[in-house]
Amino acid sequence: MADTKILNLDEMLEAETKRVIIWRGQEHPVAGMTGYAYLNFLRARTNLDKAQKSGDEAAQFEQNLAIIGIVVPTLEAHRDELLKLNIQALTALVQFVIAEADVMVAPGQGEQAPGESTSPA
Repeated sequence: MADTKILNLDEMLEAETKRVIIWRGQEHPVAGMTGYAYLNFLRARTNLDKAQKSGDEAAQFEQNLAIIGIVVPTLEAHRDELLKLNIQALTALVQFVIAEADVMVAPGQGEQAPGESTSPA
């Protein structure tokens, strides 16, 4: 008998891990990676790579802020306040956001995606 392959998007979306950044007592959720966000992330990541290769630290910083806004949209409105964070806190934020984006873009390879199942027909 042939197997039936099912992708349950409802289950997949419910299974997403909640990720948040707490700042000033408020939770700022890490947004799910939509197609639109993914395209913007790829553009920002490409620009970040170019800035790193050229050694342009200001451009690197700008692209890191752009990535924060893509991954955590509620922080985008606080850009000026984020720039007032000390470098240690800002670096921790950038590292967290980039790591979260990388996980969302390329989740564990070879694993069955949440909501995906194979069942005998």
